[in-house]
Amino acid sequence: MISFFIPYSSPSSLIYLYYFLSINDIEGSYFYVSISFSMVRKMVVSRKSILPLPDDDFINQGILSYEETCSFGDDDIESRRLNGAFPFEAICRPFDPLIFPDFVSPTWVCFLEYPFSLGLRYRFPGIVSKLFRVTGISYIQAMPIVQRILYWFDRVNQSKGLDIGLSELAYVYDLTTFGNSRFLLKVKTHRSPLVMKTKHNDGAWKGRYLFVRHDSVPNGDLLSDALVKKAFKFEELVPVAEDSEERIEKFLALSEVERSFRFDQTILRHRPHIDRIQSHSLQCSLHSC
Repeated sequence: MISFFIPYSSPSSLIYLYYFLSINDIEGSYFYVSISFSMVRKMVVSRKSILPLPDDDFINQGILSYEETCSFGDDDIESRRLNGAFPFEAICRPFDPLIFPDFVSPTWVCFLEYPFSLGLRYRFPGIVSKLFRVTGISYIQAMPIVQRILYWFDRVNQSKGLDIGLSELAYVYDLTTFGNSRFLLKVKTHRSPLVMKTKHNDGAWKGRYLFVRHDSVPNGDLLSDALVKKAFKFEELVPVAEDSEERIEKFLALSEVERSFRFDQTILRHRPHIDRIQSHSLQCSLHSC
């Protein structure tokens, strides 16, 4: 029977009405069903713990730390979407604190919010997309320093007419693991870093992530839906090109200021038509699961 209902206003100003039905379980647990305007979620609530009954095809790989509870809510997701992080057709999964970044699904792909905070837009610049395609690591496995270096390579290539690519990256950096299957770019011994001032305190970046439907974004079928568990040799995947050293010398010839990472929103690439996105905000808002 219906015992009570609670009207609740979420951060995204959607009204959720929760109807709790109590049904005796063999072990004295209770079965609850919560019904909202946008989704139906089922949960088993026992006396000892809460166990989600998935309404999607997620598989928990159990690789990343469970300290990374999502702190990126519906308002944050909607704000990024309206600011053009994804094409306006993109379907984002509503905030769910029970879904972690190492949950994989053939339907949904997980993105960290960090690259979008730099001003990048999906589809990412060529050097960014190619790194993940060639190595097979997923976007959530790249630590912020990886995104900063790739972001600055792309900016310098565009502004200075250079052609720094993965071959040059692999010549100077190792792509190494850093606990919990996260990857970072580390300068090789006897090599000089190409991008300067890449160390920053990024705060709670691990908990700022969202899920997007594969089939709602360009080339979504190519996005990795699994996490790489073992380290590998980056330079074996991306052999050094004959002219890599020449390209690197041209990059190193730039001033330290030109080679130093900094955040500057005045040069945003792949920026979509924001007005068009906002006009579709109701049509393309957070999708029901």
